[in-house]
Amino acid sequence: MFLGIAGKNCSIYARKDWKSRYRITTLLLWAISGMRSRRMSVQSHIEALTAKHATLEQQLHTEQCRPSPDLSRISSIKRRKLEIKDEISRITH
Repeated sequence: MFLGIAGKNCSIYARKDWKSRYRITTLLLWAISGMRSRRMSVQSHIEALTAKHATLEQQLHTEQCRPSPDLSRISSIKRRKLEIKDEISRITH
């Protein structure tokens, strides 16, 4: 019997004895707890991306308010903002 678990390098080969079932249960609980911590790290990653997006928004506003704004810098900031926005949407959906 083969039982696979989603995740990094997690696959289990099990026999039908009670020790294997115990190991499978232990590993499943370990995998579930790992998924919870990954969810938290995803949330913190989204928060970091949101903070970067806000920083870029401020830089864009500052550059646009200058007497002679640098158009290449403005387009670069907008491109980076869009990349961050796309990454946030890719992670959340």
